[in-house]
Amino acid sequence: MSELTGEAVDTSLTLFPPFYTDFGRIIHLGKHVFINSCCNFQDQGGIYIGDPYTFMLTDNVTQRIRGVYDYVWTDDQV
Repeated sequence: MSELTGEAVDTSLTLFPPFYTDFGRIIHLGKHVFINSCCNFQDQGGIYIGDPYTFMLTDNVTQRIRGVYDYVWTDDQV
């Protein structure tokens, strides 16, 4: 991962391959980062994870949080 990002990665990084990215040099990883298998990072604008912390949970997120946004968007507005 250090070779891909071009900077030292902390030994506390946990990464389960496969891992996919568009470029790699704009990914910055802090301490205690966990990346699960089959992650695809679209890093054209840069990705900063860790220090102090960042959470990105995406397993069916649109289904889980849809009710949260119902007050902002209705089905006929989307």
